Amino acid sequence: MKYKLPSLASNQKRDVARSGAILFRPTVATFGARLLLLPAAYIALATLAFAQEPTAASPTSGQEIVERAAAQMTLHPSLEAKMRQRVGIREQYMVGSGAYLQVRHGEDVRFRLELRLQVGERLTSLQHITDNRYLYIRRDIGNTKTISRIDLKRVQEAQANSGPGNTPSSFASLGVGGLSQLLHGLANNFAFSDPELETISGVNVWRMRGRWKPEVLAKLLPEQSVAVLANRDSAVNQLPAQLPHQVSLVVGRDGPLPFFPYRVEFSRHDPDLDKSHSMLIMELFEVRLRPDLDPQLFEVPDSEQDLVDETDAYLRKHGLAEVD
Repeated sequence: MKYKLPSLASNQKRDVARSGAILFRPTVATFGARLLLLPAAYIALATLAFAQEPTAASPTSGQEIVERAAAQMTLHPSLEAKMRQRVGIREQYMVGSGAYLQVRHGEDVRFRLELRLQVGERLTSLQHITDNRYLYIRRDIGNTKTISRIDLKRVQEAQANSGPGNTPSSFASLGVGGLSQLLHGLANNFAFSDPELETISGVNVWRMRGRWKPEVLAKLLPEQSVAVLANRDSAVNQLPAQLPHQVSLVVGRDGPLPFFPYRVEFSRHDPDLDKSHSMLIMELFEVRLRPDLDPQLFEVPDSEQDLVDETDAYLRKHGLAEVD
């Protein structure tokens, strides 16, 4: 599938004078109406970040690039960006678009994500806000409005206590807490091929493809562990439908956006048709440095009514707590 990555605008000074922001304006990948939005269940995959110029030596392997990209995510300045996504579940597709804001206060990084999702004739609006402890999720589905939260500290503690035996059960468990956590999850669970060097729309990028690490796949498929550890590729076909077979990642190689994750794609292979199909494609574009962002955009009013804590449900769903 062909696509384009960002080309840097030549009018940055004009944008600064007009809005107080520095703009990196990309050409969005040409997926047309097939670009679809990540659903609410995958709450954290939609977080993105602006990468700083690396100070260490350039990485040489795909695995090292993914690890470096994950580490860079904790160093981002205040910014805003747009996103387009495509997701297919059980042969159904959803379309949407969104905006992302991120602000940094010392070591405290907060984000605000607003998504608009079209499911048939129904429009769903989602809003995700993190403070230094919780991920708040507002859902507006038709005439129904809800707000809930997930305790990120409890999730991180549960993940740390689960040890190396814990394996992802869905996209969400790879990325709760932001794109940095998603990339860390990819680096921990997938073995990435050597990077392919490309220049797309004037931007130098690395493209890496990752497959499940044998030891992780063996834990996901304990009954197939012998075949997995014997490097039999057919074992991956036994994975449940909510898990991908492989992932593709495109990140910036140099310039003002090194290690920026322009594109993430999860896919599965259909052995009957001998072809792969995308489960999720996420692209990020029009990234602006925004030192003028209002910190109040990242706060949830104390007066919110009917707030539901979904932390326990999240931990149980992803095998981080015992099921009652």
